[in-house]
Amino acid sequence: MTQDETATTGERVSLWGGRFAGGPADALAELSRSTQFDWRLAPYDLDGSVAHARALHRAGLTRHLIDASDGYKAEDLAELHARGIGISNLVPRASARADELTAEELAAAPARLDALVAAHAPAVVAVLGVTAYRQAFGRPKAALGEQQTPWPGTRLFVAPNPSGLNAHATLDSLAADYRAAGAAAGLVD
Repeated sequence: MTQDETATTGERVSLWGGRFAGGPADALAELSRSTQFDWRLAPYDLDGSVAHARALHRAGLTRHLIDASDGYKAEDLAELHARGIGISNLVPRASARADELTAEELAAAPARLDALVAAHAPAVVAVLGVTAYRQAFGRPKAALGEQQTPWPGTRLFVAPNPSGLNAHATLDSLAADYRAAGAAAGLVD
C-alpha cells in the first residue's frame, strides 16, 4: 500500500506515520512511494524490522540500538543516511517470500539497482535475501557473501533476509553478514 492508497480499514496510511511536521524530504517521499505495505505481512515485517535494527547495531553500523518496533523514526533514518547506509528493495512491492515475486519483477530488479547505484555511487550494495538475488541476477548457485559486481567501484554482497519468516538466520549470523558488508564500505573495522 502506498501513501495514496487506503488500508483495508478504510483509513489513509503513510509509511512514515506522519512523523514529519513539514512532510518528508523528497528522497524519503520517493522511497515511501517505492515500497508498499501489505497487512498480511505486518507481523513478519515488524519482526524483520526489529531483527534488522538489532543486527545493524550488533554489526557496529549504528551508534545506538534503534527501536524499530514502530518502524524507523526520522532520526533513525537520518543516522543511517549520515553513516552512508541507504535502504531500498529489489522489487518495489511487498511480498512474504521470494517465490511470490514474478519472473518479470525479478528480471527488472538489476536495472532498478543499476539506476540506484548510478545515482548514489555507493561503496557497497548489500542485497538481503539470497533466493531473490539468485533469481534476479540469474545466479542459481550464489551463496551468501561477496559477489561478482556489475558496478565498477561498488562491491556487491548478499546477506540473509531479516524477515520473521527466515528461520535460518540468527541475530548473530545477520550481524556477521552485515558487518562484512559494512567493513567493505569502510564503516567498521
